[in-house]
Amino acid sequence: MTEVNKSVGNDNAGASAGASAGTEVTNTSVSAGVEAGAEAHAGVENTDTIGDFELKQEAHAEAEVHAEATTEAGWDGRNAYVDAHAEVGASTEVGASNSVEYGGVTNTTEVHAGAEAKAYVGASGQVGKDGAEGHAGA
Repeated sequence: MTEVNKSVGNDNAGASAGASAGTEVTNTSVSAGVEAGAEAHAGVENTDTIGDFELKQEAHAEAEVHAEATTEAGWDGRNAYVDAHAEVGASTEVGASNSVEYGGVTNTTEVHAGAEAKAYVGASGQVGKDGAEGHAGA
């Protein structure tokens, strides 16, 4: 399997990406797969003191995407088989907060939102001495 990963940035802002691919071959089967993903994030924080009031603000955002695909084919001595599938997905999340502290009492307001989506497709089948069958899904 071959794998590559790269990252830049720090806790406040950054991004990373990775990818891998591999194959396996035996006397009775062969398989291959690939996957890749990436993410990015950013955040800010601020603290102010005005008189006896301490004010804190924070905001952040994150996003991620990924994809993978695999396939396998082989022979078990009675049947030939094949299986393949692929998946892709993405997600995002954002948030913000504001806090006010006065006299040992803290009031905090937070807002968060997120979304996620995935898609999948796959198929498999076999044919041989035990008959034939197939499956597919999305």
